Amino acid sequence: MSASQKIAFIIFFGVAALFSFVMFCIHIKTKGSLKNSLYLGTLSLLFITVVVLLIFNRTIDQKKRRVVTTKKSNSTQNKNSKRSKSRYQIHGYDIIEQLGYVSTGAIFKGYNRQRNMYAAIKILSNDSSNNPAYVESFIQENNQGFKINHPNIVSVFKAGKFRGRLYYIMEFVDGITVREELVSNGAYNEQKAINIGLQAAQALEYANSLDIQHPRLNTNKIIITQGGQIKIYDLHVVTPEYPGGTITRFPTKPYGPDKSMNNSPIFYIAPENLTKEKPAVPDELANIYSLGAILYNMLTGIPPLYGFFSNPIQVVEGFISEKPLPHIQTLNPNISNEVCQVVDLMMKINRNKRYQSISDVVKDLVVL
Repeated sequence: MSASQKIAFIIFFGVAALFSFVMFCIHIKTKGSLKNSLYLGTLSLLFITVVVLLIFNRTIDQKKRRVVTTKKSNSTQNKNSKRSKSRYQIHGYDIIEQLGYVSTGAIFKGYNRQRNMYAAIKILSNDSSNNPAYVESFIQENNQGFKINHPNIVSVFKAGKFRGRLYYIMEFVDGITVREELVSNGAYNEQKAINIGLQAAQALEYANSLDIQHPRLNTNKIIITQGGQIKIYDLHVVTPEYPGGTITRFPTKPYGPDKSMNNSPIFYIAPENLTKEKPAVPDELANIYSLGAILYNMLTGIPPLYGFFSNPIQVVEGFISEKPLPHIQTLNPNISNEVCQVVDLMMKINRNKRYQSISDVVKDLVVL
């Protein structure tokens, strides 16, 4: 209660007391009994006090409601103003924040006020946007991407150019990448790894039916939602002109945003794509190897060959010499023989000895 309200209450209470005293005096003058006069004065005082309190409570409640309504209105206005203050807008989406970097550009979070929906917007680097082969591949990728409709693959809504740079707008997935979760929590338990691997294999099986592959499948390309569903992004048609998932130049130092090779996709790329001369185009068998490498990472907590070589060139040389990987059970003895056998078959260096169909991988993961 404010000071002004307190003063008003005292005044009202004084008036009520005066009124009660007057009633008491009148009753005495009219020769009423003292006892009855006291009763009448007290009841008058109580009645007026209750009426005054009810009036004050109603006034205070109304003021509180106005304050709460004002706060909500201000909060909504602040949120809308933040969204409307975006410096850049792409196809109706305000750029809100940057979500991260990828090898070909950066990914941003966008908000469409008319549709009241969020989206992820990938804006490619100048090098990629000005590469004719990549531009052609980009067009093919998005023409195919619009056709993809699978619960474990991120949907693509729109593609185009923004200030001379290619972009595409895709479904926003509120979750965490496999790599981020591995860095935070370490190796997965067997059942969780198999569940994620199975969902990814089913997504790759569907994409393969459309002649779509993933050019560089790794732990950064798989997002896990809070409900445990996974979403793969960056699937597209790969061509000899722009295979996407090959290594044609070799950095001599660790690379990635955290300056460590642990963030490098090189550990997940099939050996046949790790060559300086005429690398193979990523295909179904290459994706099988990559998914096997991701499973290996999830089960052991480290990427294949990580820590055994100091730079990417040595990783390639290790593949060429067919250096055996540390066995999964050596790094995590809790993993079953059956799971180890599936991962080992997926990761055969000789592609002819691997699973020859992603559908076969799905069948084996289902029964694990």
